[in-house]
Amino acid sequence: MLSQLKIRRALSINNCGNMPVTANAIVDATSQEAEVLASLTSKQLAAVMRLVEINYHKGRASTGAEVIDGDAVWINSIGKIIPLTALRSISITKDIEIIRKPYDGRHSQHVKDASGKYVDASLAYNRARDGSDISDLYTEQRWDITTYQMPDYQERI
Repeated sequence: MLSQLKIRRALSINNCGNMPVTANAIVDATSQEAEVLASLTSKQLAAVMRLVEINYHKGRASTGAEVIDGDAVWINSIGKIIPLTALRSISITKDIEIIRKPYDGRHSQHVKDASGKYVDASLAYNRARDGSDISDLYTEQRWDITTYQMPDYQERI
């Protein structure tokens, strides 16, 4: 079993009495790991704690955001703190928008005529190649649109 005295000495060696997350992670080690950790000197345990702490912070920093005090999020890329209540107020809607584009004479599986009926793709392509009028033909593009909307929200921090 890992002694509290050894943990306190390791924290003292690190000059870091404020590493409770790291200390708890070490103490909560599985039995196999705990046996190995218990065999370490305080100095060796301090080195393990430093590595855990450094990598913990690197991992958190790599996410690009961090929850602060449980009520706000710091977002690195924009350099701002945003209250969680503001984020929760955002409504998200998803829509599909179909945009008609005049047929440009290229091969396409989805060519329609003025009535909205599909036209054989080979016939449409051949009409375009031989110079026939293709102004009545069009293709459709489907756009999946997500809208994020925030009501008038204001909070002084």
